[in-house]
Amino acid sequence: GNCTDGIGTYLWDSGDEYTGEWTNGSRTGIGVYDWKDGSYYYGYFKDGKLDGKGVYIGNDDAKTTLIGYFRDGSLKEKDNFVETGCIIGNCDNGIGVYLWESDDVYIGEWKYGNRTGYGRYDWKDGSFYTGYFKEGKLDGRGYYESNENKIMDGYFENNSFIRSADDKTSSGSSVSSAAKPGGAAAAALDELAVDVEGEVFV
Repeated sequence: GNCTDGIGTYLWDSGDEYTGEWTNGSRTGIGVYDWKDGSYYYGYFKDGKLDGKGVYIGNDDAKTTLIGYFRDGSLKEKDNFVETGCIIGNCDNGIGVYLWESDDVYIGEWKYGNRTGYGRYDWKDGSFYTGYFKEGKLDGRGYYESNENKIMDGYFENNSFIRSADDKTSSGSSVSSAAKPGGAAAAALDELAVDVEGEVFV
């Protein structure tokens, strides 16, 4: 992606990760920030700080949940706006966050109501995919990690993993050491799962 002026993913040495909009190299716009400890925030940022409509879910014992409007990094106004559907932004033609009843969530680019462009999809079971989509399917450079730490890092086409990032060939069988996403990921909405051998499964 583009971590200067666009939408992209940045991974810090600490293990924290951000996927979302950037302006002049700063987190500004809609994004998701994942802390190494498992806490995360979906919502608006301004100059690198939580600022605007958002949802914070902590990974502490109490599973602290903050929902509302943030200013300068802190929750300023509580609001229970979380429902299913497009919860933040524009999920037709723009950048938006969509939450399914299954608790799967996508943040990224949309065209004509389809996930098209760069984005991140998180399954309820902890599996996630960051990369490119086309008409709702994994398509282009991407990174998938299951909740069991199984990784597919490379190129996807029409929901199929076709080759690893360091493999110059286009044969799907060259990455046979990776495994299929399992559990909730395999049953994800819109057939959002892939098989290493190039087969699409639902």
